[in-house]
Amino acid sequence: MEYNGILLSGLPSSGKSTLVKLLNERTGWNVHSIGDLWREKHAKEAPDVAFSEWWPRQPLEAQFEVNRHLRELAERQSVIADTRFAPPLDGLPLLKVFLTAEVDVRAERAVAQRRYATFEDAKADLLLREASEVDIGKTMFGADFDYRKPEHYHTALNTGLLTPKQEIVSVMALLGEKT
Repeated sequence: MEYNGILLSGLPSSGKSTLVKLLNERTGWNVHSIGDLWREKHAKEAPDVAFSEWWPRQPLEAQFEVNRHLRELAERQSVIADTRFAPPLDGLPLLKVFLTAEVDVRAERAVAQRRYATFEDAKADLLLREASEVDIGKTMFGADFDYRKPEHYHTALNTGLLTPKQEIVSVMALLGEKT
């Protein structure tokens, strides 16, 4: 299949932003991040509330709206879609990639990036965010839906075992580029 974009999903702090940046540099494709849109909205509306508490309380229609907007963009141009849920982009010629890593690896990264004061805080919040994302996915797409299931993606990369360079080589190979 010939792809005209990439859907990148994954667990919280699995390295999506890092890979998105590298893919953008490599392909020149526009980046559209659902997470960035939500973080901007959070910063404006409730900066004193933890994102992991604020986001799950957003109206379901707002969840659908940001995904509809992303689909409209992906239908018109080559994109790197940084999003949690694959179903809104089903049927489009996008390479679907899921990023994972053990929670301890993700917590260490989050602390190193100074997003959390302690490893324990990071780990607890990442697990809470992941559970919230699963719950919202079930509400949006049905009780059996779990965004972490491999059937939603063409490939999954364990970023705890790969370097960013290895990740980019893997994705570009799936796009048909010889590296």
